[in-house]
Amino acid sequence: MAARTKLYRLLRDDENPLDEGIKAKLPNEDKTPLQHIRHGSRHNSQWISTSRNLSDVDELIRFKRRKEGRSRRCRVVEIDEQRLKLYAEKNRDNMRQLLNLMMKMTVKEQRIMWKLFTQLLEETTGKIFDFTDQTVMNEHIPKDPFSLSENEKARGYARRYSEVLVERFIPADCCIRICDR
Repeated sequence: MAARTKLYRLLRDDENPLDEGIKAKLPNEDKTPLQHIRHGSRHNSQWISTSRNLSDVDELIRFKRRKEGRSRRCRVVEIDEQRLKLYAEKNRDNMRQLLNLMMKMTVKEQRIMWKLFTQLLEETTGKIFDFTDQTVMNEHIPKDPFSLSENEKARGYARRYSEVLVERFIPADCCIRICDR
């Protein structure tokens, strides 16, 4: 089986990924993947929704166009998944080192560093959860015997759009190109 290397994201009008990357609406929020998937763009979070398949993004575009009752220009960015994973791994190592250094500082130095750390965190890629992997799906959105539950709705959305969540930030050098749809 060939390695999966591309992710896709339907862009908001204010996003310019090739120059600025993609930043979550609230990078320092603490929502669960379940909360984000269940409520989507209606509630802001630290998660960035992407899709494993371009055809699923096209389905989302068709849904939005039907809902809004008009045809509008939609832009989709193609993301290099392998580069993003390497970036996230490097970020985790750097953050761990920074936290270790902070533990050795005075209280005053820690306060200053914490402020800088929080600003830096906003442009740091955290976790990446691929909900096309059944193990990830079951861990973060457990099955519920009641088919009308919040979990089952979220599982349906995650399956329908081949959801891959990225925490906080996708850097510009991971964004390959933008397609008009």
